Amino acid sequence: MSDDVPAPVEERLRGGDGTVPKVSAIPIEMSATLAESYTAERHGSIQADSRVLDQLHQHLLMLSASGLGDIRGRGYTPQVESAPAVGLAVDHLYESAEPVVVTAELFNVSEDQIPAASIVPTSSGDASRAEPEMKERDGAWKAVAEGLKPGVYRVKVTAGTASAQSGFEVLP
Repeated sequence: MSDDVPAPVEERLRGGDGTVPKVSAIPIEMSATLAESYTAERHGSIQADSRVLDQLHQHLLMLSASGLGDIRGRGYTPQVESAPAVGLAVDHLYESAEPVVVTAELFNVSEDQIPAASIVPTSSGDASRAEPEMKERDGAWKAVAEGLKPGVYRVKVTAGTASAQSGFEVLP
């Protein structure tokens, strides 16, 4: 997938979740509404993100409430686009000797916030922990963890009040 957008498409529709472009995530019949919401998460990890699950829960609660249109007017949508967020990218599978590369993009986070990465095993056993240093490169923050033992891991990147997490496995 490319982050580039074709000529007639506005630049603000660039990006996406690494699987589909942002514009493809908006159903055609909803093109003129403000009903969509965004989160800085990769496609394969979205179901494990506690912020996404909480947001979904809140949306379902709001959908089940009656009379909100009478109070707020039709078309009310809370603004989530200005909330601090971390966009996290990590491959899902690594060979045992392969370095694990963690890439993070910061959205609406103060420039003086340096993100921190932590890698922890998801189960007890012989797997190792790591806190690789995040360094800014080419407009994104990157960290490399080497020497992780085989196992399933959870990586979390935090910057200020924003965070994102994903999972990956290191093969034996």
